[in-house]
Amino acid sequence: MEIHGLRGAYETVCGVVYFGRMIEKIRLDFSGMLPSEYQSMPGNADPRSFDARCCRFLQIDYAALAAKAVQGGEDEALFRWACTHGRKPSFSSVC
Repeated sequence: MEIHGLRGAYETVCGVVYFGRMIEKIRLDFSGMLPSEYQSMPGNADPRSFDARCCRFLQIDYAALAAKAVQGGEDEALFRWACTHGRKPSFSSVC
């Protein structure tokens, strides 16, 4: 299923894959444009989901990230915020 406005999972933000897609899903859900199939397990409700894995990897709380994401701003700024509230991967590019 292709969703307008939802980027691919392999697109990177500051060298990290999937982060941008997760942010897009949060924003689409907030605006009411995320299909119901994607709303069944928001965020890290299922520990096997990629959203949950990404949040564990960055050591951030999904709810806090979602609250920050819906406020707007560039993806790179949101990634920097996540790094200051969690951890910054040593391989990520400087944003």
